[in-house]
Amino acid sequence: MPISIEIVGCSAGILTSIAYIPQIFKLFKTKQIDGISNSMFFCSFVGCLLWFVYGLVIHSVSLIIFNIFNISSSLTILILTKRYSNIGASVPLPDTTIVK
Repeated sequence: MPISIEIVGCSAGILTSIAYIPQIFKLFKTKQIDGISNSMFFCSFVGCLLWFVYGLVIHSVSLIIFNIFNISSSLTILILTKRYSNIGASVPLPDTTIVK
């Protein structure tokens, strides 16, 4: 593949990969899973896995390298949401019933 096309692929890969980092840091820091869509990250995981396989078939370095990172990031988020899903489950919610 021409080097200029690989530069475009690497640029796209860097930007796409950076997008996962804030979510991972937020999960580690807060251990709160509110607003995390497991189905979105599962679809992202499967999609990146398919892009990785495609990259292997066409011998695209940028697809291979960055989709390894994206697969790892999606899987990390899925694992953290599973791990942190039980945190706070035993804490009772405050009673917000309005008594008249």
